[in-house]
Amino acid sequence: MPREFRGVWIATVMNIDWPTSATDPYQKQKDDFSRLLDYYQTLNFNAVIVQIRTAGDAFYPSKYSPWSKFFTGKEGQKPATNEDPLAWMILEAHKRGMEFHAWLNPYRATVDSKTASLSTQHDLRK
Repeated sequence: MPREFRGVWIATVMNIDWPTSATDPYQKQKDDFSRLLDYYQTLNFNAVIVQIRTAGDAFYPSKYSPWSKFFTGKEGQKPATNEDPLAWMILEAHKRGMEFHAWLNPYRATVDSKTASLSTQHDLRK
């Protein structure tokens, strides 16, 4: 019998589910993500679908897209770590026996009509 897929979405746009605040220190964001996974594990979820691209940005190091303002507080600003947050999230999910699925929005360029604050790395600027 195939394994039942019991997945949950973790929305990052507008800090809906995680991180709770884009201006929190990186360690607090990590702790919050770990607690979220622990909670979903108690509810018997075996997969997380994490939004890693919200609007032409990224929650991982990329030479093509700027860091997400929903992660660092300012689009294009690198987090205060040398760690790859995406690699860390995948490891944390796997530690709990959960699958990790990357969710991205390939067509949304911004969440509002304000484009002046977009990073020079953003696709709208290219």
